[in-house]
Amino acid sequence: MSEAQMREILTPLADLLNNPAGIKEISPELMAKTDFRELYQSLAVIREFALTLSRGDLSTKLNGKGFVVAHLKALQSNLRHLTWQTKRIAQGDLIQRVDFMGDFSDSFNSMVEALAKTQADLEELATTDPLTKLENRRSFFDKGQRCIEQSRRYEMPMSVFVLDLDHFKKINDTFGHHGGDQVLRSVAEIFRTSFRSTDVVGRIGGEEFSVILPEEDAKRAQMVAQRVMEQCRSAEIELEDARVVRFTLSIGVAQLRANDKNFEQVVQRADDALYAAKRAGRNRVCCLDE
Repeated sequence: MSEAQMREILTPLADLLNNPAGIKEISPELMAKTDFRELYQSLAVIREFALTLSRGDLSTKLNGKGFVVAHLKALQSNLRHLTWQTKRIAQGDLIQRVDFMGDFSDSFNSMVEALAKTQADLEELATTDPLTKLENRRSFFDKGQRCIEQSRRYEMPMSVFVLDLDHFKKINDTFGHHGGDQVLRSVAEIFRTSFRSTDVVGRIGGEEFSVILPEEDAKRAQMVAQRVMEQCRSAEIELEDARVVRFTLSIGVAQLRANDKNFEQVVQRADDALYAAKRAGRNRVCCLDE
């Protein structure tokens, strides 16, 4: 084959793959050659498919076989999956990860991880008391209502504590608000280690806490309350300036009743029991559901 014949064959193929303006006219004699025509048509299909991918059209079907076709099909499949993953991420599913396309996958996965961390941080801000890291009031009451529904579904008892530090104003006056905050954080830590993982502990006011005890009746709940109260009574909290704070707390206990319409009613009875404990001299457990 002469150089001129070789150029006649290769030039239209190069134009097909490299010319963005389109495909140049080819002589009828060259197109009449079966091998050239089949190669040219295959490359034309590949060229058009690559263009549709570059425009974001992932619906075109590519027919044919061969190394290039197989890899273009794989690329299309990966891009379809990536599109689906992106939609899932937009809907809040942040477990999606990409394991293809090299550096792109690393960047994509880093982005998703950053989004997941941001979401977790926002959820913590929305549900957690910033000082004690316990459930905040809103989150605690939301979980309380769900606990009631679960208790009734499985016909199990449920009890609630409302706990209040005795004479907390005196602690603030003596040790300052910074010292008072240290005491509240230490009390929260005592609660974290004193209750079960299934119990829900929240800070619902300044020095007021509440606890949900699933599957516990009032009698058993009072025993738990007595133990926690004694733990707090014997605790010694050392402040940053080495001064030591001792404190007591009062606890009101209430058990879920059949006629309770919502979680707030259970908490209100526990709160009433708490104030009964305060009136009786503080540093004690009181239950009005006996």
